[in-house]
Amino acid sequence: MSTPKPLNSMDQFRYCPCYCEENVFHLLAKLAAETGSDLCDLFCVFLTSPGKQFPILRQKNGSGDLGQIVWDYHVLAIMYHTGERFFQVWDLDTTMNLPAPFAEYADQALLLEQPSLAPFDRRFRVVSGRRFLAHFSSDRRHMRRQGDGQWLASPPDWPPIEASEPLCGSRCPEGHSLPLYLDVDKLDVVPFPDWRSAVDHAPRGVVVNEHQLRRMFS
Repeated sequence: MSTPKPLNSMDQFRYCPCYCEENVFHLLAKLAAETGSDLCDLFCVFLTSPGKQFPILRQKNGSGDLGQIVWDYHVLAIMYHTGERFFQVWDLDTTMNLPAPFAEYADQALLLEQPSLAPFDRRFRVVSGRRFLAHFSSDRRHMRRQGDGQWLASPPDWPPIEASEPLCGSRCPEGHSLPLYLDVDKLDVVPFPDWRSAVDHAPRGVVVNEHQLRRMFS
């Protein structure tokens, strides 16, 4: 029997520029299927802010030697490596290793808790992999230009994502739950050390600040 190829190369994953939320959806499904990881050990993380400005480094579309860019939002995956007992970041848009240890990504790409970035009020919605794969949907309407409906960026060649368990009672367009995940106006109270249980029980996950994010994944 041949040994499975390690998952550490871009060509092993579905990827379309500017559709990070869909890239991560398919990434999580692949990680769960091919690594044997429990969905409780996989997380989807939305990076944004109330003002929809999120500066970040080490991005392929960034500028300068450090690859700096300001996204309105970005999405990545985090996996708990049970063997080594640490968290890994899976960002298909980074110039760092795939995956990268959370501590390295936090310091080199996110620059967590840097005073100069405090005015951006950067926030993170952390969603369990199980919940995200069940509830997320996108008909890609946010990528249509207002007025003429033309694409802002060419869409993926795979079908739009439909939720197997649509979020009930939520204020979002049918078939498009993305706006709910990008709402980070209110921070959540997250219990430590039992934050993983709190995340798993919240259909849309929890919204945390930079300090809380470091505590969760360090």
